[in-house]
Amino acid sequence: MPQPRPLPRPNRAAPARHAGAMGARLGATFLTAACLFALFGGYCFATRSLRVQPMRLRPRPEAQTQAPAASDDMAAKIARQFLPEHPWAATARNKATSVDKLTYWYCQVWKQESDTVISLQPFALITRRKDAKPGDRPYSVASDKAYITFASKISMTGGNPGAIVHAELEGAVLIEGPNRLRIDGRDFYFQKGEPNIVYSDAGLRFRADQHFGSAKGMQLELLRDPKAKPEEPISIGGIKSVKLLQDVDMTLVSNSFEQAMVSPAGAQRKRATASQKNAPNGQPQPVRCQSVGSFTFLPATHEATFDRNVRIRRTNPQGQSDLIAADHSVKIVFDVKKPVPKPGEPIAAKKDTPSNTPAGAFDSNMTFKELHARGKDVSLMSEANGLKAFKLHEVDYDRAARRATLSAMPTQVQIWHNDDRLRAPYIQIDHDESGQEVTQIWCRGEGGMRHVDDKTHEVDLAAEWKKEMRKYADPKSGLDVVDLEEAMIEQPKEGSGIAADHISLYLIRQNAA
Repeated sequence: MPQPRPLPRPNRAAPARHAGAMGARLGATFLTAACLFALFGGYCFATRSLRVQPMRLRPRPEAQTQAPAASDDMAAKIARQFLPEHPWAATARNKATSVDKLTYWYCQVWKQESDTVISLQPFALITRRKDAKPGDRPYSVASDKAYITFASKISMTGGNPGAIVHAELEGAVLIEGPNRLRIDGRDFYFQKGEPNIVYSDAGLRFRADQHFGSAKGMQLELLRDPKAKPEEPISIGGIKSVKLLQDVDMTLVSNSFEQAMVSPAGAQRKRATASQKNAPNGQPQPVRCQSVGSFTFLPATHEATFDRNVRIRRTNPQGQSDLIAADHSVKIVFDVKKPVPKPGEPIAAKKDTPSNTPAGAFDSNMTFKELHARGKDVSLMSEANGLKAFKLHEVDYDRAARRATLSAMPTQVQIWHNDDRLRAPYIQIDHDESGQEVTQIWCRGEGGMRHVDDKTHEVDLAAEWKKEMRKYADPKSGLDVVDLEEAMIEQPKEGSGIAADHISLYLIRQNAA
């Protein structure tokens, strides 16, 4: 799979070196993309720092001797608090702040590399959002060196050099922010264009709240702000896409993972599984998502896609796992949940109220909507429910329709539920709103099934069909109906069987215990 090309390096005097689950259980995946959005937020503020009002700023050649330490002013106090891993910032030779006192930046040496390029070494920035909540940690960015290229000539006597067309954070880069956000990486690049791009081909590690992960390389495509003026240093209106390039490994934690796919064997859930009985209420449960290829998130359509040799595994407190694996891709689609009206708020108001989330941004109200897995080798497994489904080519789950479809055409899907077996080229499973009762199973194409007695562990029913098998609830009789076309049914214990063009079985529905 082709990888994005590194962005071109600006012309400068002395170039620096650089290194060239199933269903709703996966609902937390978008948080990793949100983590990278915060990464861009810090990067954006870093490039914006050229608009600040200087506290103490004058040219210092790299050969200049060490200047006296800065006084213990507000900039130094903030640096000691939020840049503990970069103690040099508190006594940096050059400090500056924005007019609104929300952003502080630091460097020891800055140099004009050419008419349009300046460098800052080392570089650090601390910035607080205008809409930050009280007590939120500000964003901070620190790197070994920063290069910024402007559209026009830089003049030390004043004037606006125009928009930033290229920027680099070189060497080790650390970004931190609210909600325990931390991103460790190397060599980030910004390139102005259509779209704007932030890129790194180096390995990175990230954490936000209880979620964490790693990947090799990342790329952000950024939307242009239509309201921005041409001379503004940087114009970013949102995020078009977030992409982790390869070797993605992220662990996401949630307090409530809903059951989104039920047993394709067709039986109602008679009793809670051992994991459900023993699981502490609200205990966090991790979902580990891995792919050899990329992870891409599209904010506009709320789609997250893992590519190449994907494995998504949820583990409960008892160590039992739910797994979906696909050799090609797994795509998860989210929906935006409508906010609950406040007490006394007219219901009609929420229809007329537009979303507060701007275009190209991440909406915190996203909920799981769909899952699509593709490949020559797709499989599902649930240890707690005794379920295995393998030899699949396609798996689709639609939460709103409460429908799961499994396909292996032209071969057959193989489903094992404890000792029961079910096979067919295409299997559709519908369930009720609770997700705990199957309302229909439809097997299309030639297939078969067998049922094993729980007590004797012997096969008590086997069936084969040429066209289809459909099991559904009859609302009139309250019975479950099984229709088979061109089929044969055998009861080994009874030594009996029947074959016919059409067979209908009427079964007494088993109530949940």
